[in-house]
Amino acid sequence: MQSLLTVGKIRDILMRHTGSTEDNTNFPNNGQQPTTGGFRMKKSYTIEVRRHALKGTGSQKDMLSPEGYEQARQVGRDNMRDKGFTHIAVSPYFRTAQTAAAMAEGAGDFTAATFTVSPALFTGRLDEWMVYHKEHGAVVKPESDLIEEEAGRMANDLKDLVSSLPEGSHLLCVGHTPFVETLIYGLTGEVIDPLAECEGVEIEAEIDSETFFAKHVHELRL
Repeated sequence: MQSLLTVGKIRDILMRHTGSTEDNTNFPNNGQQPTTGGFRMKKSYTIEVRRHALKGTGSQKDMLSPEGYEQARQVGRDNMRDKGFTHIAVSPYFRTAQTAAAMAEGAGDFTAATFTVSPALFTGRLDEWMVYHKEHGAVVKPESDLIEEEAGRMANDLKDLVSSLPEGSHLLCVGHTPFVETLIYGLTGEVIDPLAECEGVEIEAEIDSETFFAKHVHELRL
């Protein structure tokens, strides 16, 4: 049985590993879109979605292994400095928050980012996903009803989250395979190859009250 995270637990994890003492457990509620002449104004964001680092085995399977924690720290140090992350979103599972904490520690410059648990990074249909994963692994098959339905749901959840943030925010999301690949498909319409641990995708996006437009999509392979 894997332990679920609460926002408070994430706060404790990030404070423990990054030294941040701020209680940044709630995103600002800035979802009201400004209007000009009756037209909704688009807001620009950068979204980076990554898979968690190497996990442990046996009774520690919900946590990162020591190698995984160091892996995430190194990725943060080598690949994530000076990106200006302002917000962090994770799944309800412990290893995603550990990964975000280690990346923040390695980068050293986004330890005060606000953070939350997002349904965009997980699923309530785990039994169906287990069946899918046995057959297809982490390969996204758009012809699958499960993929189409979950991709739409995950994308809508993330759009709602991003729309609540101030314009110009830089959001780091840490999730699981194949959910990250499915989310990317839902957001961009692109099918990417399965991600290795700590790999991901960066999206430069514009959002208004009606649309999500991915201006630029860049895979972050290691």
